[in-house]
Amino acid sequence: MRPLRIEFGNRLKKTSLLALFIVLAVLGWACGSTPTPAPTVPPPGTFQVDPVFREYYNYLGGEARLGPAISPPLREGYATTQFIQSGKMIFDPASPATSKFRMAPLGLEMKVGDPPVPQPDDPKIHFIEGHTVPQDFYYLYTQLGASTVGKPLTEPRPNLIRQRTEQYFENLGFYRLEGSPGVHLLSYGAWACGDKCPGVNVPGESSLDIRSYIDPAFEAFTHQHGADFTGFALTDAYQTRDGKWEQITENMVLVADSRLAPQTVTLRPLAEALTILAEPPRLPSNAPGMYFYEVKDGLGYEIPLHFWEYILQHGGIELFGAPITHYSILKDQIYHQCFTVLCLLYDSQATQGARVRPEPLGYAYRVLHYSPETAPPISSTPTSMPTFTAVPETNEPQSAAREISLRLWQRYLVIEQEEGQEILLRVTENEQPVSGKEVELTVRMPDGSETLFKMPPTDADGQTRKTLPKIEALNGTIVPFKACYRASIDLKVCVADIFVIWNAP
Repeated sequence: MRPLRIEFGNRLKKTSLLALFIVLAVLGWACGSTPTPAPTVPPPGTFQVDPVFREYYNYLGGEARLGPAISPPLREGYATTQFIQSGKMIFDPASPATSKFRMAPLGLEMKVGDPPVPQPDDPKIHFIEGHTVPQDFYYLYTQLGASTVGKPLTEPRPNLIRQRTEQYFENLGFYRLEGSPGVHLLSYGAWACGDKCPGVNVPGESSLDIRSYIDPAFEAFTHQHGADFTGFALTDAYQTRDGKWEQITENMVLVADSRLAPQTVTLRPLAEALTILAEPPRLPSNAPGMYFYEVKDGLGYEIPLHFWEYILQHGGIELFGAPITHYSILKDQIYHQCFTVLCLLYDSQATQGARVRPEPLGYAYRVLHYSPETAPPISSTPTSMPTFTAVPETNEPQSAAREISLRLWQRYLVIEQEEGQEILLRVTENEQPVSGKEVELTVRMPDGSETLFKMPPTDADGQTRKTLPKIEALNGTIVPFKACYRASIDLKVCVADIFVIWNAP
C-alpha cells in the first residue's frame, strides 16, 4: 500500500476566472442552493462525485477528461478529499479562496523528476520551470491551468511498453499514444489510491508503470541523472546474496554497498547478466560523426556523437563501461549500441530531446534474476510483467448487470527465439464461464507491425489458448500482445500484457 501525503499551502496563482468560480462554488455548497440531479448507480469500482466537488470537477472537464471518482469522499483534517482516476481532489475550507479547491501533488509523491534542462534557443518551444513542454501538452496545460496541473517534473519521455509519450507534472500527468493526436491524463489517482480503491477498472493505456519508489539510497543518483535515464522503479530495493543493496529500474540496475551508503552507487553490468554477446573490435573507419573508442592495439568501437554526448552528460564512459557492440540498426529507423552496463537507442523519429535513451533492459533482468526468495523486497511488489485490466472498447459505460472479465496468462515470461509463446485466456460473464466464443489475439512484432491471430473458441470452462509462431528478435526485445472478446455488436472487451525474448547462453 502506498503511503499518502497531504500538503497544504499555496501553489501557482490561479486565474481570476477560476478564483471567481471557486468562490461561487463554495457559496453554493455552503448554502445548499445548487440543485443536484437524482443520483444514479455508478459502475463497479466507481463512486458518485461528492456534491462539494461537482462543479469543480465539471469545470475541469468532468469524467470525459478526469475519469470517474474511484473512492468515496474522505476526511483528512479540515479537508475533504476524493480520488478520481486521474488525481485527487481537495477541498479545504480553511485555505484562501483561490486554493480551497485544488489537486493533490501526487506527482511529488512518486518522487520522479528530471534535472532542469537549458532553455531552448527556439522561442516557439514552451519552457516552464526548467522543462520543455510539447505544443499539444501545452494546450491542455493552459486549458486546465498552471495551478491545477502543477510544475513539470520531467521532460516528455517515450514509454516503450505502453507505446506512448508521457510527461509528469506535480498534480497531473499527460500522455499521447503513438499515432494518435489526442492528449489524455495518466491515472495518478488510481496509482496513489492503490489497495484502498479495489475494483478500479483503469485502461491500460493510462496506467502507470511505477511499481515502487526509488529507494533513498538511490534518490541522489536518480535526481542527478534524471528519471528519463534510470527509468521508474520496477521493484523495491533489496539485499542481494553478496550483501549489496540493489534496486531494478526500467533501464538499469542500481547497486550500492549498503542502504546507508548512497555515495557508493554504481550500475550492475547488464551485458554479462543478460548474456549480451560482445562483438569483436574493429579498425576505425574514420566516418564523420563518430567517436572512436580504442580498446586494444588500435582496435575498438565507433560511437556516434549523439551517443557520446549523451554518455558525457550522464556520468561518462566510467559509468557506462566500455562498448561491447557496434552501432547498428535495431528496427525501422531505430539504432542501438550496447555498453557494459546498459544499451542505448537512437530513434530518428522521436522529438529532439528524446531521440537518445537507454533500452529498457530492467524488465528482462527482473524476470531473469529477481525473486522474492533470493532477494526479498521491503514490501510486497509484483514480480511478473505488468498486466493490464480488461476494459471495454466502447464509449458507453459497462452495465453493472453485465460484468465481463478476461483473465490472461502467458506460458513464459521470458522465451527463447526457438520457442513459441503460448497465450491462455479465460472469459467469464457475471462470474460464469463463457463457452463457444472466439477471441482475437493481436501481437505487436519486433518490426512494429501487428499480426492478428484467431484463438480457438472458448471451452466449457471459458478458456482458450494459442501457441504463437517463433519470433526472431534481439535479446531484450519486449513483445506486447492484446486479446479481445466481442461480447456484443457494440461492446468489445480487451486485455493486454507483454513478454520478453531472451536467448539463454
